[in-house]
Amino acid sequence: MKILFRGELEDEKDSILFVSKNLPKKSIRKLSKINIDDLAVFYSNPCIADGDIKGYRFEKNGTVKNVQIHNIYHEELFQVNELINQVVPEKYKMGGINKDSLIKYQERCGRIDIRESWEN
Repeated sequence: MKILFRGELEDEKDSILFVSKNLPKKSIRKLSKINIDDLAVFYSNPCIADGDIKGYRFEKNGTVKNVQIHNIYHEELFQVNELINQVVPEKYKMGGINKDSLIKYQERCGRIDIRESWEN
């Protein structure tokens, strides 16, 4: 597992914050159950312009899938956050808006924007 800080400013480089190859077997089993082919590449609550934005890169059986979520609750990706928080040092734990708040904002908005591919 590798955790990066993505530089968002011009000429700002990405920084590797944490790297580990020693994940608990239970965590690896949970992650391996995620079918990355079923994930879209982008999920967003269009009613919130900024806030809880996360990106994920999955590599499985030679397939790579990059997924971005913006201010939404996604069951499988929320589980990934929980697993990450179990293995990383305190200073790298993923914070952000909690599950109940994300669900409330989604319901209030009434829709989620989903892109299945960047090629569409």
